[in-house]
Amino acid sequence: MAFGLEIPRKLCFHMHRQPETGPTKTVTLVRSFMNLRPLGYLDEHTLTTALKRWFPEDEIQHKGKGGDVIHSIVRKGRQVGLIVYECKRVKHYSAGHVKQAAEAKEKRKADFAILVTNAMKKGTQGFYTERGVIVVHTAGLQSILNILRSQIIQIAEMKLGQQERDKAIRMTLEYLEGPEFSNSMDSIIQESISLWRDLMREVKEHITAWKKRDRSYKKVHEQALTVKTKSKALLSGEPEYKKLITTDTLPALPELPDLERTTDSPEGPEVVETVRHGVKETEIRTYANHKTPDE
Repeated sequence: MAFGLEIPRKLCFHMHRQPETGPTKTVTLVRSFMNLRPLGYLDEHTLTTALKRWFPEDEIQHKGKGGDVIHSIVRKGRQVGLIVYECKRVKHYSAGHVKQAAEAKEKRKADFAILVTNAMKKGTQGFYTERGVIVVHTAGLQSILNILRSQIIQIAEMKLGQQERDKAIRMTLEYLEGPEFSNSMDSIIQESISLWRDLMREVKEHITAWKKRDRSYKKVHEQALTVKTKSKALLSGEPEYKKLITTDTLPALPELPDLERTTDSPEGPEVVETVRHGVKETEIRTYANHKTPDE
């Protein structure tokens, strides 16, 4: 697995938990991931921690402060190979770092020595070999380790004699030195770095969006809390709420027209009662087809 692919997976996990953790906490978690840059394995302590996480079945040892890291490959409870690491975070390439890694390889009787550094030799990109030492940028470290570890286990399963085993290790290193593999590793490293930069750009955009959303959440919460407080005050009749109730005088209603009530008498004339300016008046109306008792 190329460097950085584990970071987006963990990042997505916390993104999906954002409603649970809250945007502010999620931003903090994301920033912790941003600290794990492609140069993150350039100290022995960080590298040791990463190796234990990548290969939990193997034995990883860090010999003292600033010392080399020893990686024992374990297969079915038995050590089958050894890789030694040197970490150098420097501004400029130095042949002395390669020499130091080569000496550690000889001292530990390791199968491979890896120099993890951010400073590459002129004319190289992120991977090359020199004096039997594999020099690699941190962005390609996990990829090369998976290959080396797999090769060591395969050689162990072949149950070769010591000379044949040494020859197989030597042939593996020669293949790594070839242009085909070197070009492939350079491509992997450059692509990993590009993906990492894209990820960091997305993270910054997410942080900006989360901050804006966090402010909006706070504003909504504050407004909802205000409405709740005022509603509670109104229902409880608290004095301080009275000022929220308008006391303006309502405008006068227009004067209503005179009301007329009609009482029909089926066997007599029509009796009409009229109220004019508060005075009740009664009027008896007769019609042509209706006769009074006198008629």
